[in-house]
Amino acid sequence: MQKFGAPFKGLRKALRERKKTLGKRVPGPAAGALPSAPEPPMDDEACFREAMKDVCERSEFRVLPVTGPKTPPVKPLLPSDRDEAAEAEHELGMLVSKKRGITLSDTDEYMEWAAPSLSPHKRASLTRSLHEGRYAVSDFIDLHGLTEDDAWEELTDFMDRARKRKFSCIKVIHGRGLRSPAEPVLKSAVKRWLKGPLSKYVTAFATARACDGGLGATYVLLKR
Repeated sequence: MQKFGAPFKGLRKALRERKKTLGKRVPGPAAGALPSAPEPPMDDEACFREAMKDVCERSEFRVLPVTGPKTPPVKPLLPSDRDEAAEAEHELGMLVSKKRGITLSDTDEYMEWAAPSLSPHKRASLTRSLHEGRYAVSDFIDLHGLTEDDAWEELTDFMDRARKRKFSCIKVIHGRGLRSPAEPVLKSAVKRWLKGPLSKYVTAFATARACDGGLGATYVLLKR
């Protein structure tokens, strides 16, 4: 006959097996003994020494050959570079020729003019005041790089606009013409035009101050 109602069958056997397992304990520190302190972490220097302990010196790398910087080859100067260098050298020579600087009105490149209808005293006073920058410049035009024909058209149009706007003093930048084989082309042309066909609009003109273009520019005082 089959038996029912025995839910704890086999429990005794399981308890005996459990006791056997608990009896096998892992050996630990002796009673009353303090736990061992953890090892302190290594600092950066110790870590570096540990990482480099297998590194050895190579005697062939102790002295490395050192070569000096290579000197770049000297490029020949182009004609335009030689012209600019000559112009800079010329200007520098003029600067050091006098301990107190250059008086532009004493150079051969200085130019001035005043209407012949004025008295000699008035003409001298007017050109001196104009050269010294006592008249405020209302506008300017730069003729660099233009042909003589183009410069004439640009200058006449500019002066016409300046007269319509009732400007008193303007500035014409023409350069010094140091690259010209003979005399400066634009500078000579501007001087010729202001004294000739454009003189009916001009009271006086004079070389600009050094800080305003110097021998490469001209102040022009227009008639009212």
